[in-house]
Amino acid sequence: MKPRNLLAESTTPDGARMSLYEHDGAYSISFQGQELMHSKASASELLLGKLGIELVRKQPKPRVMIGGLGLGFTLRTVLEGSSAVARASGRRAKTPTLRRV
Repeated sequence: MKPRNLLAESTTPDGARMSLYEHDGAYSISFQGQELMHSKASASELLLGKLGIELVRKQPKPRVMIGGLGLGFTLRTVLEGSSAVARASGRRAKTPTLRRV
């Protein structure tokens, strides 16, 4: 059995723990022990990026803002989905950055 490796961890302002793990080449983000995202299960994030870019694709200088970058699947889909995106920016909640452990 391959180990689940804790790569980074952070504590939110209210004291909740957020962790980044690697297991057998896959990555996951957990919040208080509950898995939120996994690199092997990204269908909803990919679809969200695809639907978002479809809404702005025909604008002359489309701009896209993605909140909560997570593992980056939505951002990647938006950038791959249109060479016409003039600007893509990401925003995170005001919580501490994950720190290596």
